[in-house]
Amino acid sequence: MIVKMQSNIEKFVISKRKDRDLVTLFWFGFVLYTVAYSISMTEQVNYIICQIFQSIGLLTLVITTMNLATFKIENKYLQGLFFFYIIWLSIVVIRGISFDYTFVKRMLFDQWYGLLPYFTPLFIFFPKNLYWYKKLFQAILILCIAFIVYDLLFLPFLMNSDPKDFLSQTIYDYFASTLAITAIFILFTYKYNSKTMIYLALFTIGLLLFFGLVRGRRGTLALTMVGTVMAYFLFVSQSKQKLSLILVSFVGGVLLLIFGLAFVKVDNIGLFSLILERGFEDTRSGVEECLINDLSGIEWLIGRGMSGEYFCPGIDIDNMTGYRDTMETDFLQYILKGGIISLALFLLIAVPAMFKGLFKSKNLLSKAAGLWILFALLSMYPTPVNSFSMQYVLVWIAIGICYSKDLRYLPEEILVRYFKNTKGYSTGRLTFEEKKPETKK
Repeated sequence: MIVKMQSNIEKFVISKRKDRDLVTLFWFGFVLYTVAYSISMTEQVNYIICQIFQSIGLLTLVITTMNLATFKIENKYLQGLFFFYIIWLSIVVIRGISFDYTFVKRMLFDQWYGLLPYFTPLFIFFPKNLYWYKKLFQAILILCIAFIVYDLLFLPFLMNSDPKDFLSQTIYDYFASTLAITAIFILFTYKYNSKTMIYLALFTIGLLLFFGLVRGRRGTLALTMVGTVMAYFLFVSQSKQKLSLILVSFVGGVLLLIFGLAFVKVDNIGLFSLILERGFEDTRSGVEECLINDLSGIEWLIGRGMSGEYFCPGIDIDNMTGYRDTMETDFLQYILKGGIISLALFLLIAVPAMFKGLFKSKNLLSKAAGLWILFALLSMYPTPVNSFSMQYVLVWIAIGICYSKDLRYLPEEILVRYFKNTKGYSTGRLTFEEKKPETKK
């Protein structure tokens, strides 16, 4: 039993310095690509310089991927479905491909609506080892720091509550979804992260909520609060003092509710006027109806390809044709591009993974992975998720974790010791020792 457990543990450890350096370099490339793209969306910097940095990051990703990806799937169910999913995504891409210079540039440098989102599922092939996840946590932390720095640099835009200032809205949306939202995963995996990382994640979430209130971004606000509540309940479920935590939380919740009701009744709050004005205003059904009315029967099944568009005039100010290639509701975005087939294959992969992580695991890492998949599925209604951002990358990493039975059953003590850098656990050999029963004297 001990030998088998030891074997299961050792395969999740990188012992070679070269392999660890490749993992570090990979995440460096991803972070560089992401932070360069995020600041390019502000329209306040030279986009050519940003694309140079994106190119460096992308080249780094390609080179390291060739040495890191294993292209093996152990789970038979996932193996079959994922094969069909990749084939179908390839068809979706081919149907919308073009070799026009402008098109190619967009496909390479647009992190949300380019070509790279179709490669994101390949993250399932990356090594399932603890060093990979440790560097993942650090990459999320760096993105949080970038979010804070960018907030300071573009503070006048973020503090502007004018509903007609669409540039300020764009800046907040991209900063939030590309840099900040995965701070919630740091809270999900609180046992493995230092207090500094947790405090930084909480500060990031606080800024995300504050500027979301100023800009009136209801979807992001709702999702951030839902994710934070999920993190709290996960923490309570893992705590030994559940009753006292629930009581304290109840009192705190009542106080926040009283404060919130008093806040809503205050008149002429200039800073948060936009969120109060918008209230429950419906801004989704219009574009959803456009898509529903524009798709034909067979297109519901197979979509319109990577470059698929739908007719919806009067939504985008600068759009002269009336056709849009993006849909804010991500479930419908899947259908627009790849049809119900694309959405169904994704759900058939993601939903069982979520249940395995939440209910058939023995460590917090797997439960956090399952919870992140649930969070992503909830996010797919109010916001786009399918992208080359850390948010969607983390979905496929989480799916890989949840389908690995050995990883789901790793002892929690081993994971805590490794991620907390306990002596002998950071990069070296991990051991599992069975506790011997105490002998009575």
